[in-house]
Amino acid sequence: MPVADSGTASTFAASRDISSPRTPSMPTRDIPYRAASPRAVNWSGESPDEGKCPVRPSSLSPNGARRPPERRDGSTRRSASAVVFCLALGARVATAQLPAAAPSKPEVQTRESQAAMTPSQALDRLKAGNARFVANATRRRDWSAKVVATAAGQFPFAAVLSCMDSRAPVEIVFDQGIGDVFAVRVGGNVVNDDELGSLEYAVKVGAKLIVVLGHTSCGAVKGAIDGVQLGNLTGLLAKIHPAVEAAHCSDSKDAGCVTKVAEENVRQSVRAIRERSPYVAKYLDDGTVALVGGMYDVATGRVTFLDH
Repeated sequence: MPVADSGTASTFAASRDISSPRTPSMPTRDIPYRAASPRAVNWSGESPDEGKCPVRPSSLSPNGARRPPERRDGSTRRSASAVVFCLALGARVATAQLPAAAPSKPEVQTRESQAAMTPSQALDRLKAGNARFVANATRRRDWSAKVVATAAGQFPFAAVLSCMDSRAPVEIVFDQGIGDVFAVRVGGNVVNDDELGSLEYAVKVGAKLIVVLGHTSCGAVKGAIDGVQLGNLTGLLAKIHPAVEAAHCSDSKDAGCVTKVAEENVRQSVRAIRERSPYVAKYLDDGTVALVGGMYDVATGRVTFLDH
């Protein structure tokens, strides 16, 4: 083969740098990128130009000579990390620049919604709420927002006279929120002047439904069946004695007997409200307000409304 002269060979060697590996990596260019924050830093620890993303260092040194293989390999690893960093930064910037959604206004009873509701709609709302409670599908509520939303006033659609039993919290078993119902609670859900006054106030301010709610396994009913004597409790239990007599049973250890007396006690409380409060009776007669009784089952969570 013909041999090139030394001058040509030297020029060729300088242009190719035959001491470098056979497949050099290709040089890269800066990639334009809109960064939200000029404080992002590249992997060298220096602040990049605004609008630039940290990029893979070139395999060529500033004077055009190729870097040693170990330097180039290290740069390749750093460049992959730089690309991941760039993509993550872009995602964060895009998220940060999205307008914040306005908080939803909590649903609360208003004067208008209270006025528009009928007694039958109020009863249906309680039935639907109890069905959600039994199905363990109660509504999620922002209680703090409801506190703020109801601070200026309340417009409950119903009033519930119930027992004080800790297993029968009215708002929970009917899945209602703050400001939705009046809850009047007393042992044995008995009716006296104080409870009547509370119910009359509820009607006055717009409630469309009154519910007397008894429950199974009621301690007050058991005490009335057994004739318990205990301070001021004695007088309260005396108000349940007529229901014990009407139920014709006397065994407080018989769950069926206790439930029968409790149901009869609810019916007697319903009658007492109508008979002892002419103010409430007027609204009952013209259909503006409804009055119903119900029984809560402490074993299932279900409310059954009674026929009168």
